[in-house]
Parts: sequence; C-alpha cells; structure tokens
Amino acid sequence: MDNCYNKKNNYNNSIFNDDTFLYAKVNTPYMIYLVFHLIMVIIAVYLSWKCNKQNFNLLSFLFALLFPYIYIIYIFSTQGTCGTLSTEKSI
Repeated sequence: MDNCYNKKNNYNNSIFNDDTFLYAKVNTPYMIYLVFHLIMVIIAVYLSWKCNKQNFNLLSFLFALLFPYIYIIYIFSTQGTCGTLSTEKSI
C-alpha cells in the first residue's frame, strides 16, 4: 500500500489548487484591464483595416494586434483618424 495515490498530499502540493482559481475569478482589476485591452485591440485592428483599405498591410495588422496602444497613437499622429471620426457621410 506504499504505492497508493495520496490525494490529500498531492492536492496540497499542486500549483492548481482552488485558491489559485478563486483568486483568478475575483481579481476585478485584472478583469477590467482585460476588457480594456480587448477594446483597444478591436479599435487598433479597425484602424488598421480602415487606414489600409486599398491594400492590406500585414505588418500594420500584426503591430495593431500585438501593440494596440502604440499603434493607435502612431496612426492618430501620422495619418489622423482615417475618416473614422468624421460626421460627413460618403456616398
């Protein structure tokens, strides 16, 4: 019986115990950051698509995915809003 599986000792030594998952579930600032980051990625990818409508630029798209904050600042400072904030309707 020495080779029996001891669940209690294995559970206590595990890095995946209930405390780790509980902390991940209720970590509100981290969840707020994830939502904010997801929104910024969506905005950056949209700006990449909108500003490069004529020809797809893979490097611009990857930069928007990986570094959305820097990409948004870069696009606004070099190309403006690419027509995303204009109120004029195009036909």
